Amino acid sequence: MKLQSICTLVIFATAILTSCSSPMQTEDLNGYWEITSVTLKDGTEKNFTVNPVVDFIDVTGKSGTRTKVKPQFNGTFISTGLTEEFTIKEGAYLFLNYKTSFDTWEEEVLSLTKNEMRVKNRDGKIYTYKTFIPFSLKTK
Repeated sequence: MKLQSICTLVIFATAILTSCSSPMQTEDLNGYWEITSVTLKDGTEKNFTVNPVVDFIDVTGKSGTRTKVKPQFNGTFISTGLTEEFTIKEGAYLFLNYKTSFDTWEEEVLSLTKNEMRVKNRDGKIYTYKTFIPFSLKTK
């Protein structure tokens, strides 16, 4: 009887917690992302103030690409030539499954909004990104 009550309580609590969380929207992955910090497994954090390269993510349906690009002073971008393809697996979190000719790996999207994203890689490092706002020295 006691075990049945505990199981019922666990199921009820899980249902409440899952219904309260709002799912991440995969379309929020689209755009230019700049790393602001990396947190290592031991809690050490490294902050980035200037990034010569940002990630451009383009998602269509359940797959997408991540391309490393260099922002230019005229508001454009130059590709570094490094593009990785991924598929999206949804669950309690979003998972990005990458496959290249050299390796396969999975990243877990811990949080995602239009302005910020936190991703955990297979080494346990947590990368925090913010939406990159292009700069331009062009005059109007």
